[in-house]
Amino acid sequence: SRVGGPALQGSIGVSNPAPDIYTERLNARIAASPAGTVPGADIVLNPGTSGSLTLGLPTSTAGSFSGTVDVALASSSAGTTSGAPDAPLGITPVSFTGRVYAPAVATVGPMVVNFGIVRVGDPIATRTISVGNAATGALTDTLRASLSGGGTPFTTSGVVAGLAAGATDAASLQVQLATGSAGTFGGQAQVQLTSQNPDLADLPLAAVSIGLQAQVNALAQGVLTLAGTGASLSGSGTSYTLDFGTVIVDTGTLTANLVLGNAAVGTADALAGSWRLGAGGGAFTLAGFDSFGGLAAGGTLGGLTVSFDIGTEGTFERVLVLNGFSTNGSGPDLMLDDISLRLQGQVAAIPEPGTYLMMALGLLAIGGMGWRRRHALRD
Repeated sequence: SRVGGPALQGSIGVSNPAPDIYTERLNARIAASPAGTVPGADIVLNPGTSGSLTLGLPTSTAGSFSGTVDVALASSSAGTTSGAPDAPLGITPVSFTGRVYAPAVATVGPMVVNFGIVRVGDPIATRTISVGNAATGALTDTLRASLSGGGTPFTTSGVVAGLAAGATDAASLQVQLATGSAGTFGGQAQVQLTSQNPDLADLPLAAVSIGLQAQVNALAQGVLTLAGTGASLSGSGTSYTLDFGTVIVDTGTLTANLVLGNAAVGTADALAGSWRLGAGGGAFTLAGFDSFGGLAAGGTLGGLTVSFDIGTEGTFERVLVLNGFSTNGSGPDLMLDDISLRLQGQVAAIPEPGTYLMMALGLLAIGGMGWRRRHALRD
């Protein structure tokens, strides 16, 4: 039996094989038994009958119990006309054994497996759930545990068998996380528990629910767009060109306003970074190209201004580079591919008056040739 279960009940068979009714009855009783056992009632057997004496073993304490019971037998003339006193037939020792098991006592932890914030495509170390058997006593059950459930993107597995009292298994029950898709995920896994011993039927124990949590972030993605006019922006991904075109020399400036965005969608890292502003291209004046952080998915950062001084003739070029990082406050910042922004523009001299005259004469000559060709076709 198990501690707290029904008392163990043993029986001692006794028979009176006397051949006829002229034989006395047989009295049987348990004269002595070990402390803690509970002897049953005496029995009286008529000739040709049999019966049993009982011995109870309480289940308040775990252990393997054994000992000797003294059975006293006597021949009794009760019910006959002889009136003779009972005749003792001696003491017969009878051995007994019994086993009382303490059920397994399961300890499980942690109650929540939290993978924290990770990134799409990251290889994630397997997490484990620890199981212990805290049963006490001279004779105890072993513990069996298995892990299942959880749901996508979690995978659970593992079985612990034969875990003895006082032992712990912190490796067999495993939880894995797949990082193929971004999102915030939660689930419930179940630890099924059973108390076992070789003599009794398995005893199911209460299952334990384990919470599963994870946040899988997409990487931040920097993107540049042009706000307003003043220049043209081309390119994508990691390479852009801001082109002011070819303009006639003047005393003013042309201005273009850029916006930096984090094009990541859904559950994603924030964008952080700093600009390397490059050398040369003195015709360009920059504003707003400062270090930044915490640009959330879908967010934008404006105020990036490029002014092009068109007061000096020449061809001008300058390259800016964004050193970006994908950040989430949990894992290490991840360096992204650099984004280059090429600034270019050409300032041309004002044409001489003679140049304008030559252009006009050329246009007139082309027009005259066309007029003569049309009239020749009519003739």
